[in-house]
Amino acid sequence: MLDLVENILRDNGYYLEVELRTLIDSPCTTSTIKVLKFDKIKEKYCYKFCIGNVVKSNDLLILFKKKNELHFIEMKRCNGLGAQAFTNKYFEQPKIRDKNIHSIFLFLSLISTYNIDKDFYTYFFHLPYPKKIKLRTSILCDLSEEEMIYAKLLTMGSSGAGFHEIMAGQVDIINCSYFEKYFS
Repeated sequence: MLDLVENILRDNGYYLEVELRTLIDSPCTTSTIKVLKFDKIKEKYCYKFCIGNVVKSNDLLILFKKKNELHFIEMKRCNGLGAQAFTNKYFEQPKIRDKNIHSIFLFLSLISTYNIDKDFYTYFFHLPYPKKIKLRTSILCDLSEEEMIYAKLLTMGSSGAGFHEIMAGQVDIINCSYFEKYFS
């Protein structure tokens, strides 16, 4: 299914791929892993369908075919903040959760605009479905290993139950070295 998603994005001009290190706001200045600029995908889609600027979105999207996962990623530089200050500043804001939910709906809307396969949504929402695509949301930052682990502990269970948990699960905090290991 992720191959179909990639083809839909490519065929319709939404496959905006770059190396992570080339992005101005990237906390990972040496990463050569390719990502999709989801903010730009959102802008293009919203412009085409006259949606306006009311929709928020994550910075990046990764179609991780090896694990059948779709990753929405928000980039944040720590600028010397420790784990406590980082989580207070970025994670606890409703804006982060809103961006995740908007991004997921925008993605599903975009793909369904170009694909009318009746089974499309079963890949995302029917839990026992064997080919289910896992939706993941993360904040990518430049925290040290120790600070990243501490930030994860600080945020465990804080996103609460409800719609966001059903859609994307826990928002994960990852640093550049973890990102490199996971997506290599």
